[in-house]
Amino acid sequence: MNRTYTLPTAGFLLILIVVICLGPVSTATAKEVHALLIILGNDVNIRKSVEKSEGRIKEVMRLLSYHCDVHLTLMKSEDELLGSMTKMTLVQGEPYGTISNKQGIIRGAHVKDYLHKLKPNPEDTVLVYYNGHGSIRSFDSEHVLNFDHSKDTVPRAKLREWLEQKPADLKMLITDTCSNYAETPGPELSVSFSEDLPKNRLYTEDLFLKHTGTLDVTAAAPGQFVFGSNRVGGYFTAALVESFTAAADGTLSAKETPDGFLSWEEVLAQCELKTANLFRHANFPGEQTAQTPIIHSLPSRIGDSPEDKTTATVDITSDPSGATVHIDGKVIGTTPLTYEIDTDMHGEHVMGEMTHAGYKASGALLTLKGGETTLWHVQLEAEMVLQHPYGAITWEKDGAEMVLIPAGEFQMGTPARESEHSPPNTVYVDEFYIDTHEVTRAQYEEFLKQTGHRPLPEETYTHAPAPNYPVVNVTWDDAVAYAAWAGKRLPTEVEWEKAARGGFVSQKYPWGNTAPDGTQSNLGGQDKHERIAPVGSYLSNAFGVYDMLGNVWEWCSDTTDPQHRVLRGNSWRELPRIAWLTERYLIPYPRQHLVGGAVGFRCVVGVDEVP
Repeated sequence: MNRTYTLPTAGFLLILIVVICLGPVSTATAKEVHALLIILGNDVNIRKSVEKSEGRIKEVMRLLSYHCDVHLTLMKSEDELLGSMTKMTLVQGEPYGTISNKQGIIRGAHVKDYLHKLKPNPEDTVLVYYNGHGSIRSFDSEHVLNFDHSKDTVPRAKLREWLEQKPADLKMLITDTCSNYAETPGPELSVSFSEDLPKNRLYTEDLFLKHTGTLDVTAAAPGQFVFGSNRVGGYFTAALVESFTAAADGTLSAKETPDGFLSWEEVLAQCELKTANLFRHANFPGEQTAQTPIIHSLPSRIGDSPEDKTTATVDITSDPSGATVHIDGKVIGTTPLTYEIDTDMHGEHVMGEMTHAGYKASGALLTLKGGETTLWHVQLEAEMVLQHPYGAITWEKDGAEMVLIPAGEFQMGTPARESEHSPPNTVYVDEFYIDTHEVTRAQYEEFLKQTGHRPLPEETYTHAPAPNYPVVNVTWDDAVAYAAWAGKRLPTEVEWEKAARGGFVSQKYPWGNTAPDGTQSNLGGQDKHERIAPVGSYLSNAFGVYDMLGNVWEWCSDTTDPQHRVLRGNSWRELPRIAWLTERYLIPYPRQHLVGGAVGFRCVVGVDEVP
């Protein structure tokens, strides 16, 4: 919503004299915020949506001005030939010194010039927000921002470089732009949500004035479009703003942390969920099944004085070592490790958990004290070894455990929703061995080390933070290359589904027909894991195969349609009510739209290929 601020007619002259003589009444803090909003309003297809997002961010700046002075610059392309640059200072919610100049269309050079000339104080905050077009040329290529229908582009990394050169305490780069492949057409949008803007300023001071470092976040993972509507604006921007200004349902109206402090880490966790919810409620055509904001860097809270001693240290060990450590549901690394926690932010009690393949999970409530070190050692208890009914082997090349799937006929598919599921039919399959777990990040990194294959995208390490997590963000070609290196291959759809069924007939899930409840699989919104779970975190099916439903989608080898490749198994993003083991996901090939952190694979080998 664009607001026009006017002074009342009565008393206008007196007020004008006071403002001229004394200037605006500034806030108490010496900190200032310098905000640059770049709005691509010259594309009629997205104009109303980006203007709604513009209104949300401007309202946030107005709320923030109750805590400090906000120097706001708005660069906006308004049509094919015309743009404008508006500058003002917001104090206590009101604009002063507004200057608006019409000029030629906004280009990247204007942004570079603004940042070059900006001279913030070291304690200030600098925000750059861009809403418009963006694209990448391939999965691992540079993300560019398109200022003028692709005629004028600026690499996003270059924009961050310009920003990082500023001496400000907190630097923020937020882009609500597609990361789709440049030649891919976008879908038609036809959905509406609440258009309410935030009504309070509960947490703006925490987020914009009490953090230090660099916040860098973009609205979509590589290969994804961003979505929005004329009423709600960009889903990502709406979700981001509502994540710290208290949504209508009361979310975040009262914090669980002792002092009510809200961190960017918490905000972006909420933002990701809210963005996903908005996307799920919209019925868009096309292959994309999610919109996933990507966090490139997070700032930290400005600490108290050293004598306050709010930092507690935890020395964490396990027997055996190599256990994945979770603190309050977040993965922090593998044992042994030393971890520091700000008790002012997290409190003096945190929940810790260790998981290790082949051992039972172990949890504990840790009591911490600032300035002191806590020792946490766990003797992990081995799980009962599963006796595979048909035999198992260890594959020498990559160390993967594989189980034998017996030959024979089975009923494949389901009559329900045939376009989305494999159709019902009776098929025969020869016996074969399949990896008991999805290929892990550690196994894939060994493949990279030995072959020099293209490196994993940076965001892989956000979704798979430890070596025993499934490798993700791999293309079909990547998976085929790994399988060839290991002397194996990808499973066919028939092989994959036979292994997933575990000998059952016509069931919905690998364990039967009991609805998922968070104990059998890692599906959306049910599990303690925020994203992916380590391999083997749940019980196997009757064949001894793990994670055949949920956690990550898995590539199959079928190429009957040369323009598509097939994923099976669903992921941690999918809702349990629609996640059947017969679900199929067709991905355009070779332009593969990969959902961030949700695509992996496992391998198979024929019995006659075993040495």
